[in-house]
Amino acid sequence: MQLAFGYDILQAPQVFSASSCSSSTENFVPSYLLPKDSLVRVKLDQHYYEIYLVVQQAVSVRWNYEQDIKRAFFHVKELGEEDLADWRAYIDFEEK
Repeated sequence: MQLAFGYDILQAPQVFSASSCSSSTENFVPSYLLPKDSLVRVKLDQHYYEIYLVVQQAVSVRWNYEQDIKRAFFHVKELGEEDLADWRAYIDFEEK
């Protein structure tokens, strides 16, 4: 099967021998994948992923209150009692 840019997906992949490659890894491996940096990168990824999970959980709890608020902008017209109750519940949640 031929794709638009000329690559045949049914063709076997090309395999290069080790002798055809340069012995220097700096030409082929980016500096961020070298062993001394890869552990630091993995630890940073784990750290930021844990932060992401905590923030995502907090956002999902907050969304329950924010989706009830119909008018989230200032207007000179008064809010109805139902809208005020939604805002009070949201403010109580944020203050605790």
